[in-house]
Amino acid sequence: MPSRNRRTDTPWIPGDLTDKVVLVTGANGGIGYWTALALARAGARVLMACRSLPKADQAYADIKAQVPDAQLEIIPLDLADLASVRKAADDVLARTDRLDVLVNNAGVALVANARTTDGFESHLGANFLGHFALTGHLIDLLVATPGSRVVHVGSLAHRTGRLRYENLAFEPGRRYHPWTAYAQSKLANTTFMLELERRLRLAGAPTISVGGHPGASFTGIADRMWIIRVPGIRPIAAWLEGKALNVPELGADASVRAATEPGILGGTYYGPSGFGEVNGAAGPAKISPRAYVDGARLWEAASRLTGVHFLD
Repeated sequence: MPSRNRRTDTPWIPGDLTDKVVLVTGANGGIGYWTALALARAGARVLMACRSLPKADQAYADIKAQVPDAQLEIIPLDLADLASVRKAADDVLARTDRLDVLVNNAGVALVANARTTDGFESHLGANFLGHFALTGHLIDLLVATPGSRVVHVGSLAHRTGRLRYENLAFEPGRRYHPWTAYAQSKLANTTFMLELERRLRLAGAPTISVGGHPGASFTGIADRMWIIRVPGIRPIAAWLEGKALNVPELGADASVRAATEPGILGGTYYGPSGFGEVNGAAGPAKISPRAYVDGARLWEAASRLTGVHFLD
């Protein structure tokens, strides 16, 4: 494995994925798009689970233009609506009798204090609870597929996160800040990755739970950061991309490697190999010590909030 202290810009190249079925949430843009493209190039049948169908159609066409024989299917999915999550899972179950990789990628970042359809704070609801429910609905299919894995896309922000159980969903009227909410949701994702792996091992399941983060890359999420709107910053950010920051293709490298590396161990977590895990191709990444705490408590809270129970 590459050292975390020695940057490499050589991306991970997946092996032959012919006959493999993968589901990528948020495959219509950003890291999800580049992940779907890499997996399609390797021969996988890629189920593109997306909220915006016009953007999904465009991503579908873009991938087809580069990989004419790509096996792509679009599945409507709104992670901020548990009924949509249930429907998307049913759609997957109706389309395939195997699922080799579930890439829990999609999410929101740095949005105003809004609520999901089910009344959850939007970051927690879309980034964590929606993926928790989707994983639960698909767990039997995953476990029935030899060598399957669940890939959780994290963020450097998880290291600043806190799981505030007394106000996990940022109830209306309570103090709120978009970064705090985003960091909490990403810590929840990483804690979920580790707790899912623990439960899969206890169940003797063949599925593993792994993850990775993209480092710093100017995808659509960056457009919502206040600093990018400062006059003169956007050209500087464009110049930095590929130098101090990751281009989106390399931002997806951790997800692609986690999804396809042979012999990977459950609980493995990748991130950029450059200084501070900001840029470069994927190498081993650090996980916040907080992610190893309270996994069972978070799982119980997620089960209660979503009504989805599995591996209990």
